[in-house]
Amino acid sequence: MSKIKVKEKEAIDYLKTKPGYKRILKSIIDKYRKLGHLGGYIILDKLTPEEEVILAPLDYSIYQTKTCKVKVQNFVNLFCTGRFEEVDFLEVLKGYKGEAIIPHKELKEQACTEREAFFNKLLYSLKSPEVQRWLGDSLREKKYGYQLVVQLYTHQKKLLQEIVKSLDKALEHLENLKEEWLSLPLLASKVTRDAHYFDLNTQAGKLLLYVLSYKQGTAYPTALESMNEVLYIARIIKDEVSNTTICYGIEGWVQEDKPLWEDFWKRGQPLILAISNLKDITHITAPMNKVYIIENPAVFTALLQGIRAYNDPCRRVALICTSGQLNTSSYMILDKLYASTTTLYYNGDFDPEGLQIAAKLKKRYGESLVLWHYEVHDYLKVKGEVSIKERLSKLQSIEEPQLKNVIECLQKEGMAGYQELLVEELIKDMEPLE
Repeated sequence: MSKIKVKEKEAIDYLKTKPGYKRILKSIIDKYRKLGHLGGYIILDKLTPEEEVILAPLDYSIYQTKTCKVKVQNFVNLFCTGRFEEVDFLEVLKGYKGEAIIPHKELKEQACTEREAFFNKLLYSLKSPEVQRWLGDSLREKKYGYQLVVQLYTHQKKLLQEIVKSLDKALEHLENLKEEWLSLPLLASKVTRDAHYFDLNTQAGKLLLYVLSYKQGTAYPTALESMNEVLYIARIIKDEVSNTTICYGIEGWVQEDKPLWEDFWKRGQPLILAISNLKDITHITAPMNKVYIIENPAVFTALLQGIRAYNDPCRRVALICTSGQLNTSSYMILDKLYASTTTLYYNGDFDPEGLQIAAKLKKRYGESLVLWHYEVHDYLKVKGEVSIKERLSKLQSIEEPQLKNVIECLQKEGMAGYQELLVEELIKDMEPLE
C-alpha cells in the first residue's frame, strides 16, 4: 500500500473519531452531489465548540457569530496540510461515507439509462402489438396512464413488469377470443389464475382500462357506465346478472330459431334482460322496425299503460327503458337492433345530463336514431322550476347540431324540463295505425 493510501486511511479513521466534523462533512458531501465537484460554500449556524475549533482558522469571527460561510476549497486546502498533506480529499470523503458519492446529475443520467433499458427490455418481450403501441406511446407522450406507469416503476418495478405482461396475455387472448363475450373475472383467471386481478379498483384493472381506451381511441373512462362501455366494446362483461334493461315488445333470436320472448308481449308484460340473457342472442328485432327508448322508468310505465291494444300481435309497439345513463345491457340491445336496421326513437329529460345522453346516442347510431320531441316548443311545454344554472357548463361539450336550438333555450331559461309532462304526446306518436 502506498504512503498516500495509508494517509487516506488514517484521515478516514481520524474523521470518524471526531464528532465535530460530522455536520461539516455532510454539508461538503451535499454540495459535491449538487455541483459535481468540490466547490461552493458551506453555511452552518449554531456552531458547537468542536466545530468552532475546526473552522476558526478559516474565519475567526465565528466565535462571536456562531455561524460560518466557508469556501469548500479553503476547507479542503486546510485539511490537506501537515499530517494529511497530499491525500485525495474526495477519496477520504468516500471512505468516511462508506460508499461512492455520486453527483445528482450523474445519478439522474444513470437513472435515465436504467429506465430506458428496463422499458426497452419490457417492450421487446411483449407479443401483443396493441400493448406494445400503448406502452410506447404512453412513455413518449406522457399520456394513456403514464402517471400510474411511472409510479409503479418508481416504487414497484416487479409489479409493473408483472401487470404489463398480464395485459399482454389478456390482449392476446381477446384477439383470439372464440366466444362472443368473456366475463372480466374469467379473463383474469385465464391470464393470471386470480379472478380479481383485473378488478377495476386495482392497478391492473386501471391499466387494462387505459390499454382498451387507448386501443378504442377514447378518453380514459371515469364513470362506471363509461368503464362498462369500454369493456363492452372489447367484448368483456363486468357484471352478467345485475346489469339489466327493462324492455317491452322486442324479440330476441338465436340464429333463425323460434323467437324467445314473445310470451311476454303477448301477456302485456315488460321483460327485464340481463347481460347473461343477451350473450347468445344473434339478433334482436322490433315490430315495424321501430323501437321507442325512454330515459325514465315512471314514463316507461305510463307509456306501456297508455298504448292501445299493446298485446295485439299486429299492432305491437316496442319500448326500452334505459333508467338514465345507458349500461352495458342497454348498449347490447340497441347495437343488435341497430344491426337489424331498426329505427331508434329516443326521448329523455331536458337537462344537461339528459341532453348529453341524447347527443351520445345520436353520435353512436347516426341516422338510425331519431331525437324524439327535442324541439324548443317541446322544452317550453315541460319547463319546470328546477334550476340547472350550476350545471349549464356541461352543455358546452355537446356538438350535436339537432340539439343546438334547444341548448340555447336551456341556457337562456336556466330551468330543467322533464319528460313526464310529454307522456300524452309520446303515447299519441306510438299508437299503431288501425
